[in-house]
Amino acid sequence: QRIRAELEAAFGPEYGPWLRWLGNVRSLLFRRRVDPQRRKAALHRMASRDVYERFARAQRQREGGSL
Repeated sequence: QRIRAELEAAFGPEYGPWLRWLGNVRSLLFRRRVDPQRRKAALHRMASRDVYERFARAQRQREGGSL
């Protein structure tokens, strides 16, 4: 609970959609039985700031917001 509270304080609700997406991708990789090393590498790449920023930008565009 303490760690969750700290993370929620550090990261606002704008991270929610991206975290749900990451969770879905993670589940997909496990269901497809991807090699553990490849899965780990893929998840590390997807959990980067760059991917988050691209995800957020695409989401704003879908919602009709500014770039």
